[in-house]
Amino acid sequence: MDWLPDDPAHILMSLDLDERLNPSVYKVNVENGKKQRVERHKLNIRRWMTDQQHAIRLGITRNFSTGNTRVYHRFDKSEDFEVLFKNEVGEKSKRPYSSNILLWR
Repeated sequence: MDWLPDDPAHILMSLDLDERLNPSVYKVNVENGKKQRVERHKLNIRRWMTDQQHAIRLGITRNFSTGNTRVYHRFDKSEDFEVLFKNEVGEKSKRPYSSNILLWR
């Protein structure tokens, strides 16, 4: 998920260790394999993304039954995630997106 260039001994990984298909984000030591959870799974987010400052900013959900997708964001770790936009099946998406979204303040 993120290589953390300022911290070469660690990487951020998205792992579904607590609940199947609902990954949390872990900071993993690449030298000894020890891990520490830094973001608990929430909102049925299935994919986490970081920004250029290596902060967790985006979460993407997808309902596999309906195909509905939501993208959540936050500007700061102290904030809750909010819906950036959603794409409901049968609706024309008002905000097309790619997985290369960058957010900064």
